[in-house]
Amino acid sequence: MIKIKTFKISRIIIYSFSTCPPEGIVASRCVEYAETNLRCIEPAEMSKCIAHSLPKCRSIYFLFFLTLNILVFTFHCSAQNGGAAINSTGAAANNSAILDVDATNQGVLMPRMTTAQRDLINSPADGLTIYNIDCHNYNYYNGSAWIPLNSIGGSSPATPGTISGSSNFCNGQTGVSYTVSHVSGTTSYTWVVPTGASITSGQGSSAITVTFGSNPGNICVTASNSCGTSSPSCLSVTLNPSPAIPVAIAGTGAAQTQITANWNSASNATGYYLDVATDIVFTSILTNYNNLNVSNVTTYNVTSLSCGTTYYYRVRAYNSCVTSGNSNTTTYSTASCCVCPAMSTWQYKAPWTINNTSNSNTLTNYQVKLTLNTAALVTAGKMLATGNDIRFTDNDQCTLLSYWIESGINTTSTVIWVNIPSIAASSSKTIYMYYGNASAVSASSALNTKIFQLKEHNSNAYTINMLFTKPVSGELRVIEGSSTAGSAEVFLNISRSWLNGKKLKINWKIGNWTTSETGAPASLYITDGAYDRKSGVDFPDGTGKPVKGSGNLFIYSKGTTGPGWSAYDLHTSAALDLSTGTLDECALWIHAYDYWAGSNYPMGYQIDYLQILDGSDNVVWEENFNDEPVMEVTGTNNDYGLFRKYSSPEPSGSIGSEASSCP
Repeated sequence: MIKIKTFKISRIIIYSFSTCPPEGIVASRCVEYAETNLRCIEPAEMSKCIAHSLPKCRSIYFLFFLTLNILVFTFHCSAQNGGAAINSTGAAANNSAILDVDATNQGVLMPRMTTAQRDLINSPADGLTIYNIDCHNYNYYNGSAWIPLNSIGGSSPATPGTISGSSNFCNGQTGVSYTVSHVSGTTSYTWVVPTGASITSGQGSSAITVTFGSNPGNICVTASNSCGTSSPSCLSVTLNPSPAIPVAIAGTGAAQTQITANWNSASNATGYYLDVATDIVFTSILTNYNNLNVSNVTTYNVTSLSCGTTYYYRVRAYNSCVTSGNSNTTTYSTASCCVCPAMSTWQYKAPWTINNTSNSNTLTNYQVKLTLNTAALVTAGKMLATGNDIRFTDNDQCTLLSYWIESGINTTSTVIWVNIPSIAASSSKTIYMYYGNASAVSASSALNTKIFQLKEHNSNAYTINMLFTKPVSGELRVIEGSSTAGSAEVFLNISRSWLNGKKLKINWKIGNWTTSETGAPASLYITDGAYDRKSGVDFPDGTGKPVKGSGNLFIYSKGTTGPGWSAYDLHTSAALDLSTGTLDECALWIHAYDYWAGSNYPMGYQIDYLQILDGSDNVVWEENFNDEPVMEVTGTNNDYGLFRKYSSPEPSGSIGSEASSCP
């Protein structure tokens, strides 16, 4: 039985094709339309068809146009096992297809309708398919609902953007928020979370709140409307592991008021909490170190502690999820309390042993000469290059001693004089040297150490020499070195504020001590400001000197009284008034004019003693030139004499091992 298959090709003309004869050619046919059936008119009946009335064959009036179409286009159809093929090549239908349409310039139109029209279809068959012109996508009926065939394109929502929220979570963490920006045309959002997690609020909206379990995974969201659902946007989330319990290790850097707590790094930690207590069960935790967040470090300086005290510390690791349990407890103590709190800001000290075992005399206020390698300490960063941080204390490690750095700071042979109050006969004594204080200012003072420097100055072009004749006699002699007339003087720099209000007492002689030649005039005067023999500014030509400050503050002059040595005794009955001075120091000058009468004997002056008295004529400083050894004279331009006490054999000093300044 031949089956009739009808295809609507255009809006007006209906082409009818029968199951084709073996040759596969469909001849042109007139289409006869009857109310109850359609049939294909054979070619032999074409004339009859034409002769029929129009109501009988309602499309006959298109015959002419149909004939023209068929003349231009030849359609082929074939069938195998009941399948139909529509193409222009005559190829048979695919065996698996009931209908096989092949074209390169035309398509197939499905039924097109709105969503409302689609929903009016009565009892749609399972699999029924239409094209939704509202949503611009294909819909099929799955037996219970219309489903869009394509979720991308058309009027379905676009894929949501990047999900905002944490990519890490903690086990059991609650209240974690995630959001996406609104997608245009979306009426609902669907969120999916990892297994074990739950959405506590916001499902259906663009923002949700999640309670996590312990499983990592993806948080995904799709956007939907009546036309379909978008592809998902996803964020991978991972479980943030808990930090390990840290291990506290031994403390370091114990000082009187500080220790350094140390511990090992704990895995998965982003920081640490520190507890410090004075008892092992941590009932007495220090206020500032109770769960102190020290950030992500493994060492911390614990300050403001008490000296000589044992402390206990422990730590806990934390990250964004949780804090670990306590570490083990470590014990560490601060250094013993400093013997001298005033020296607690110095970092180092070294003992000096003063050896007086060979001297049967008890020495008081004695200047001991120490020589040490300060260059090594400066290089090690322990001492200032200026030596400003050097201090000396008595054997109690606290009583400061006067000292004077004579020369060679930051060298291997620095010379320092220390005035020691008492050194017992035939014994040794320990004093201490402190150093290592960056903010210290110099305390070096020759005057306070009772070492006095008399410096030469030749007012005329001739050579002078300071001679000291001890032990033949206790006196200072200043003489010329050539047989020419001239003048000679020495000067002593001294604190003006200290000398102001005091009195002077000097016993001296001028003239020639080997002949009866008449002595020359002499004077003693005090000028404002200290002078430096080494400075070319003070003595630019080796002779003249500048006037400093207020110039002369005090003058005493004395002429000759007879041949040979002429003795003078200066004793100012009134206190010196140096208040008109403006500089911190002043210079005490002793000056004599040399007189040469043709002999080859030197001329000069001799000082037997020099005293400084207070207002009640008590001696506050004295140089009698009886206790000192030969005066040390250095250089040609830098000549100066050092005067100090002397006892034979002199004590010596040796330095011991370095230690922390406290205790």
